[in-house]
Amino acid sequence: MKHHREKEFIKDFSKHLRLLRETNSLKQSDITAKSHFEFNAISKIEKGERDVRLSTIFAIAKALNVHPIQLLDFEVNYIKKPLL
Repeated sequence: MKHHREKEFIKDFSKHLRLLRETNSLKQSDITAKSHFEFNAISKIEKGERDVRLSTIFAIAKALNVHPIQLLDFEVNYIKKPLL
């Protein structure tokens, strides 16, 4: 069972992914065509219903024509930042 923070992170990731896709004027079907993932899989990822692997992040980033790090560049307020 996933911890609450993990669920929140997945939800935030999914919202960010959708925003990137829409900013690039792409539909989910465009991502599926370019990444060779099933439409259902992309839909579940964007709804926060499916966790993703690094290989999935890489494939989606390639389909969006962005660097993979951009998929992980979003605000995470509920994870404590380490003290330096």
